[in-house]
Amino acid sequence: RAASLVRRESSPAAAITRLVLTLLVASVHCGRVCHVTASRALPPRLSEAGAPGRQLRTSLPAAAFSTLFLEPLSLPPLAPGFCVGVALPDADAHLPIQIASDSLARSTSHLTPGVTTSAVVRTISRLGVPTAELHPQELARLEKLRTVGRQLEYAAGRIALRRALLLTGNTYGSHPLLSNEFGAVDMPKRKGSEGALLLGSISHTKGLCVAIVAGSDDHCCNLSPVVGFDIDDLRGVCAATEPDVNESKTPEHMCAPRAAVGVDIERVDRRPMTKLGQRILGEMERRDLQMRMSGLTMSMEAELTLRFSIKEALYKALHPLLRTTIPWHAVRVLPLADGTVEVDTSSDSFNKLLTEPGLEGSTNGRLIATARWTEREGFFLTTAVALREGQ
Repeated sequence: RAASLVRRESSPAAAITRLVLTLLVASVHCGRVCHVTASRALPPRLSEAGAPGRQLRTSLPAAAFSTLFLEPLSLPPLAPGFCVGVALPDADAHLPIQIASDSLARSTSHLTPGVTTSAVVRTISRLGVPTAELHPQELARLEKLRTVGRQLEYAAGRIALRRALLLTGNTYGSHPLLSNEFGAVDMPKRKGSEGALLLGSISHTKGLCVAIVAGSDDHCCNLSPVVGFDIDDLRGVCAATEPDVNESKTPEHMCAPRAAVGVDIERVDRRPMTKLGQRILGEMERRDLQMRMSGLTMSMEAELTLRFSIKEALYKALHPLLRTTIPWHAVRVLPLADGTVEVDTSSDSFNKLLTEPGLEGSTNGRLIATARWTEREGFFLTTAVALREGQ
């Protein structure tokens, strides 16, 4: 096609210009097609291994809110799901960033027809936020956030989650992904399946935001399905760093779901605070870390960051089931070299949570939790599942 167009030009200069422009357009189109096609044609290694991030790209694109990876995900015993990562722009750069325009973005362009753009929306649009992928109610919530950085994180979480939801076969354009009073996000039900809920979780760090979605046959009262909370939104309720946090108990007309998932993303080179180990690890965990009982070859600082990430993911999965403050030391974790995690919930402090007065369903079965981790392209990506047996 390029050759035929070049032959039509009357001069060599015009022919060269035509050739360059044609090849440039073709390369951009090819890149977009290959991006989506390769993402959808990934081999089933993730489903077999049950761990996310096994096929993170070797180089991360620079376009803000572009899909960095899009992968099948297995979180047994839940139904298969998906893990999506999007590029999170730097709010401190104060530079316009080109919006990535792939098929996922175009497929959600109907979400905000006729919405009047406010000053806040125009500002974040200049930073690369594809506002067409956000529900009007999400935009209204975004406008109330105080900083541009928090606005970008909020938008990235909803965009990543909606792109993951699209992979389940539904657009969910009419369902706003808003946080409830616990900091969790109300999720839609799976299309054409009564009582079958879609579970999910969101996490972000500098440069990257991830979301996971998995299926569940869970149903409980009239309670909406939930996403694992964002620890920044919940202001430390689950992190339990402040003993005087007063969290409202679950309303009497609501009951906790039977299953929930959590995800966390952290940079491997993150430098943990000096007292982070004492803050999040129990005495036995600190001893295991010093003796390198995990068998991991990474530095002690990196393993501490990994343990922190695993606990973040676990708390996101556990909180929708318990709905109370979960101390860091209540759950013990030991990451292993194969990507699995030994999770111990037998501590007295955790058992106390299960029998705490006022918790709906606290005596209905045993609570189990599992977690997995992987390291790719300088990030720790951790996932967790919490299940209540016996209901």
